[in-house]
Amino acid sequence: MSESGPQSQTDVVEVSTGEVKLLGGRGVLSAAAIGSCIAVVALDREVPCGGIAHVMLPGRARREGDPQKTRYAEDAIEELLRRLARFGTDPARLQFYLVGAGNVLQRPDDTVCAGNISSVTGILDSKCLAPWGLSLGGTRRRRVRLHLPSGRIECAIGDAPFALLDDGVGR
Repeated sequence: MSESGPQSQTDVVEVSTGEVKLLGGRGVLSAAAIGSCIAVVALDREVPCGGIAHVMLPGRARREGDPQKTRYAEDAIEELLRRLARFGTDPARLQFYLVGAGNVLQRPDDTVCAGNISSVTGILDSKCLAPWGLSLGGTRRRRVRLHLPSGRIECAIGDAPFALLDDGVGR
């Protein structure tokens, strides 16, 4: 079951910039047009459920109650973990995958990508949550899909076809 109701195996739920979405049961979560943003993909294979936080900016929202606070890494990851807990996930079982942080504008003085990587990995590290898979950096946009219940995670860089980031078997 997703946050918006039951899903069929072919349903695709799009996760736009600044959004946090979860899915349990069957379906696909998808984030596209990932440039300097980072898609934080979380998966609990045992439940099974997963979510994507499409992080746009490092740190935390400056104003309490900001309606778009999940654009920021710390707020988005906290919201992702809070929603996953409602599904009965155990943080010790969660697997995290990070996709994005590409300098798609190819600016030599870009600091956003490095800031997003540092912020997201620092937040996960502070919670003792290590990423299982990474597809970060470079200069091309990315797309990511999480398939449930299999747990298969696919990533595409630029116009290339999707390739496995994780085959759904786990480690």
